[in-house]
Amino acid sequence: MIETKQSSAEEEGHAISEKNVNSKQETERLQIKRRIGLFSSITFIVGAIIGSGIFVSPKGALLYSGSVGLTLVMWALCGLFSLLAALVYAELATMLPKSGGDYSYIMEAFGDCPAFLIFWAHAIIGSSSNVVLPLVFADYLCALLFGACGAPESIRRMIAAIEMRKTIITC
Repeated sequence: MIETKQSSAEEEGHAISEKNVNSKQETERLQIKRRIGLFSSITFIVGAIIGSGIFVSPKGALLYSGSVGLTLVMWALCGLFSLLAALVYAELATMLPKSGGDYSYIMEAFGDCPAFLIFWAHAIIGSSSNVVLPLVFADYLCALLFGACGAPESIRRMIAAIEMRKTIITC
């Protein structure tokens, strides 16, 4: 009778270890593949760098530069700087294939404290820039709907709040 209990305990132990091996194999198979194509990377960088600023700043650039030609030269130079920054990030990503972006790069180069400060600054600045996007959307939608008359401020704020809520839910 003792031998029977031992053999059944051994069978249970074997079954448990077999389950662990199977669950490990399933977890390894369910991981996300790390690949990004040329088109995906270009659209991501263009979206991240240009953002909504391209829709807000042309008026100010034309107003303060004085000419269309100088404005186009400024936009071309800014595009060149953005391209160089994107190439630097692409090089960093190939040299340090870690998740975390700026945080992981600064952690590797300078240590914990500067990396934490950069992460904290991005959290504050990033959240405030996420508020600007619905306001820009509301401005353009109000301009489309109300034309030269101008929309009441309450409608603009309501559209921005609805857009912000939609943005928060999809994240």
